[in-house]
Amino acid sequence: MEAVLRFAHNNSVYLERVLALAGQAAAARHDEPNGIYYRLTFPRERFSDLFAALEYAKNWESTTLEVEGRVLNARQLREVVACPRAGLKAEDPRAYCRGGWPGRLFPCRAIRVDESDEHGWFRFGRLEGEVFIVDKEKIARTIRLQLAEGHYDLCPLLRPEEIESVLSELPATIDPRRDPGWDYRHDWVKGRLVPVGVQKTTATGAKAKNAEGTPRLPAQPREGRRRYVPEVTYAEIGGLKEQLNLIRETVELPLRHPEVFQHLGITPNRGVLLWGPPGTGKTLIAKAVANQCRAHLAIVRGPEVKSKWHGQSESNLREIFDEARENAPAIILFDEIDALVPNRDTLNHDVNVSIVSQLLTLMDGIEERGQVVIIGTTNRPEAIDPAFRRPGRFDLEIEIGLPDDAALREILAIHTARMPLAEDVCLDRLVPHLRGLTGADVAALCKEAALVCLRERLRFERDDLVLQGTLEEMKVSALHFERALQTLQARREGPAANLRLRSLKSTTNRR
Repeated sequence: MEAVLRFAHNNSVYLERVLALAGQAAAARHDEPNGIYYRLTFPRERFSDLFAALEYAKNWESTTLEVEGRVLNARQLREVVACPRAGLKAEDPRAYCRGGWPGRLFPCRAIRVDESDEHGWFRFGRLEGEVFIVDKEKIARTIRLQLAEGHYDLCPLLRPEEIESVLSELPATIDPRRDPGWDYRHDWVKGRLVPVGVQKTTATGAKAKNAEGTPRLPAQPREGRRRYVPEVTYAEIGGLKEQLNLIRETVELPLRHPEVFQHLGITPNRGVLLWGPPGTGKTLIAKAVANQCRAHLAIVRGPEVKSKWHGQSESNLREIFDEARENAPAIILFDEIDALVPNRDTLNHDVNVSIVSQLLTLMDGIEERGQVVIIGTTNRPEAIDPAFRRPGRFDLEIEIGLPDDAALREILAIHTARMPLAEDVCLDRLVPHLRGLTGADVAALCKEAALVCLRERLRFERDDLVLQGTLEEMKVSALHFERALQTLQARREGPAANLRLRSLKSTTNRR
């Protein structure tokens, strides 16, 4: 891995110091149309010098850092430098990287996989009979995505070999019948309590035992409904770092650390409205937050609540809030909330007005309902009744817009992480062709490209399906992505539309 630091010539007193840190051989001065620029190359073993140079260069607006196709601007560099700078200045850098957390498994505070139940590595896997199979590949993939999300893989204190060593020491299988340190993790499925995974029975596990030594099981939901905790993680969301930080502060912090707000003498926010075009990840964010908090997620859609019987719709809403309180911590997600609570000034039907009034009453009384947070999603915020868009109800409104180039690159990396790509595929060259697409569109594109690859090798012979060649030979190429783009564009604009797509093949040939 090499990093290229680029910045314009300036009159800073630190310019000579930055050039000296790079070394004379690595410093290159170029006359460009916009002026004189320097390009300083740092190999991985000299990243400590790179971060020393960034201490000064990060404040120059012309500064960029390019690493394996990623380009970081000056603002991003200021964020990236903060953690390694504190670690390098610490009296014990290794202790700093572990964050002083006894449950920290991997030697980096940016890795949110450890020995606790909320972030436990033993949540990655599946039950086969009575034995739990640990998915080490998914653990490694999650770690890579977490490091890349904040560009922590550039940190000079990071030791990839230490991460690999910890991964290799994790057990491949866990059998709670033979190992007293483990127990089954149960949940309600179709009204029955069934094992869905494993959990620690030691002091480090979050699922402690009661006085009789029996593990505490989740309370049975009302009317046999299961307690639903999604398996979506923050690592599966690309390009929404600022929005995620806002919603984590508003939703995750009160659910996980309510004592902070008690100490400050304030009440936490109880509602968040996510708005933006369809397919940008609003529902996905709500699921990831619920997973991070291990909170019950109740997804509510307008047609599921409304009833033709008088008073039944309001009763359904009260039942949803009662169920969330009994399964607290909980998040109630009102998907497309504009269909459920439209502006009362435009309504003529008393039933719809009554539903809006009932939900307002329930949200105002949420303080007495424990750790319950409301999240609403919509692509028409102006259609929602104004009474909901005030502090005390939806305290925070977050726009989830179309992804920019950097976000599209992250989303592509997420959806192609497990995809066997051919050598002619360059994700950075794909990004310009995806401008204007949503995250859902990018996911559909990657799936379609894989299906195009599959169709090339699939043959139908009478009653049989024949796959030509071996699986190792099946790789998704740039041509497959080009055809998938054409198919996606045709679906969006219609088969007779002018596709107006620039050929990807010509750009990859010039690579």
